[in-house]
Amino acid sequence: LAAPTGKTYNFMDSGSGAPVQPAQFWIARRTSNLSLLWNERQLLRSPRPAVAEDRLLPFLLICGAQVPLDDIPEPAEHSYRCGGTTPLYVWRSGWTSAEDTYLAVKGGSAGTNHGHVDAGSFIFESDGLRWITELGNQAYYSIEKEGIQLWDRSRGTGRRGVNDMRCTGSARGLITSLQSMENVRSSEGMPPSCRCGIRLKNGALPWI
Repeated sequence: LAAPTGKTYNFMDSGSGAPVQPAQFWIARRTSNLSLLWNERQLLRSPRPAVAEDRLLPFLLICGAQVPLDDIPEPAEHSYRCGGTTPLYVWRSGWTSAEDTYLAVKGGSAGTNHGHVDAGSFIFESDGLRWITELGNQAYYSIEKEGIQLWDRSRGTGRRGVNDMRCTGSARGLITSLQSMENVRSSEGMPPSCRCGIRLKNGALPWI
């Protein structure tokens, strides 16, 4: 989910940093698809690459030992879509430039672990800038010390209200009606076809 600017799609409690994912080397070998390491190669070439989890570093050493990093093919796919608990759709115009266009959208439910009320939220990058962004996560204690019931998932609690702007749809690029509270127990998926698209200087995005 690393975008052209190098930041990730930081939905829910995710951060925006893009560390090396050692497990990706195992996946690439398992699927015989070295293009899955396109971003990993770029990250490893940075002056001080960060690793997602130190305990997974052996995956990088073992599974990456025979990987020709100088011969990683550019990914052929420009879009990705998945279902499950947190459905995602990602589209990018290319893989080689920081000015490529990038769109990522999520569905899902606020009732999942580390979830926010952000079904339908999205980020958008173009020309080297992130034009629409996510606020990202916030340290739990900084919220709890203000008396907000962070772990109460019921509707209308401080976690879902304006007191915690990072966890509500009104803090994102979502349309809300008359400041109504979102249904935290609902789950939004990615329909087969939505009548939405964004017109760009180089054409229109494919239907989501």
